[in-house]
Amino acid sequence: MSTQNVVLNNGQQAIIQTSTAKIFIWANRTINGTFVNSTGSPLVIPAGQVIGRIASSQNMAICKSAASDGSQYPIGLLFETTTFATGETKQITICNKGDVAREQVVFDGTDTFATPVLLRSLEDRITGDTEGIHLVPTTELSNYDNQ
Repeated sequence: MSTQNVVLNNGQQAIIQTSTAKIFIWANRTINGTFVNSTGSPLVIPAGQVIGRIASSQNMAICKSAASDGSQYPIGLLFETTTFATGETKQITICNKGDVAREQVVFDGTDTFATPVLLRSLEDRITGDTEGIHLVPTTELSNYDNQ
């Protein structure tokens, strides 16, 4: 999905910055699940956020390597930016298969691709624990052939 940021619009002229960056590139598959905002405040989760699943409730949650409830294991990436009110429960869609832009993956806190979770890095978990997410490098139209 491309995004647009209106920098200036005074009725006579407009300056709009457009990004053609995509997170979900090719042959993507999705699943739906329940997410409960239990943070005690409103929450905005960006597209590309790594998502796990709480084992006891089967609810989806932001994947955090320090968790011990099952959500430390990634099951996919949030498909679109989602806003939650305090205590709100919503159905969310996550990508669990296909080519995904590596640079667009969002982690919680200090987690990175190299963060270990039970002797495997989060990068290995994302590609191995999901149904088949392939992390592919991308650039944003920076070369004539967009390599």
